[in-house]
Amino acid sequence: MTAEELQQLREGLLHKRSTLAGDVESLSNSALSKEGSHLPLHLADNGTDTFDQDMSLGLVDSELDEIRSIDDALDKIAAGTYGLCEGCSQPIPVARLQVLPHANHCVACQAAREEA
Repeated sequence: MTAEELQQLREGLLHKRSTLAGDVESLSNSALSKEGSHLPLHLADNGTDTFDQDMSLGLVDSELDEIRSIDDALDKIAAGTYGLCEGCSQPIPVARLQVLPHANHCVACQAAREEA
C-alpha cells in the first residue's frame, strides 16, 4: 500500500468516526428524551415508545462497536501494522480496505471465521 493510499484510508476512517459520533449523540439524546417524557394515553402508545427507544439504543450499541473498530484501525496505522490480516498476517488488499477500512481479516480468513 502506498503512503497516499494509507493517508486516504486514514482520512476516510476519521470522517466515518466523526459521522458515527454525531449519530450516536443524536440517537442517545432522542432515546433519552423519550424516557418519561409523557404519559401515553393508550398502552399501545407506551409499547411503541418502548420499542422505538430500544431500537435507538440498539443502533447506538452497533455504532459504538463500529467506532471501536475504527479506533483500533487508527491505532494500527499509528503502529505501522494497519492492513495486515489478523488471521494469516498477509496484507489485506487495498480494494477491501477501501470498502471496509476497519477490516481485520482478508476475505479468505473472514470467510473461514464466518463458517466456524
